[in-house]
Amino acid sequence: MFKSSCSSARSRRIGLVELVVSGVRQLIGEQSLQAGDKLPTEGDLIARFQVSRSVVREAISRLQAAGLIKTQHGIGSFVLSSHDSELFTRVEGLERLLKSDQKVTLNSLE
Repeated sequence: MFKSSCSSARSRRIGLVELVVSGVRQLIGEQSLQAGDKLPTEGDLIARFQVSRSVVREAISRLQAAGLIKTQHGIGSFVLSSHDSELFTRVEGLERLLKSDQKVTLNSLE
C-alpha cells in the first residue's frame, strides 16, 4: 500500500511539473516572453501555478534541458531564440507520440 501512495504522489508531482513547463511554454508561444526576456522569478512561478519550489525547479531544469531557456545563477532564467523554441515544440511532440500507445511509423515522424 505504501508503494502505491508513493507512486501516486510521484505521478501527481510529474503532472505538476508538466503543468509549469506547459505554462511557461505558453507564455513564450503567445510571445508574452520573447528571446532574451527574463522569466518570472521562482516565487512568481510558485504563486502563479500554486506549486512547490521543487516543482518549479524541476520545470526550469526541463526547460533548460530542452534548450528553451538558459539560467544564469544569481541573475535569473532567460528565453532563448525562437528557433530553439520551435525545436523544443517538435521534440515535445515526438516525446508525446512515443509515450502514447500509438504505433510509431516513419510517416508519423514527418
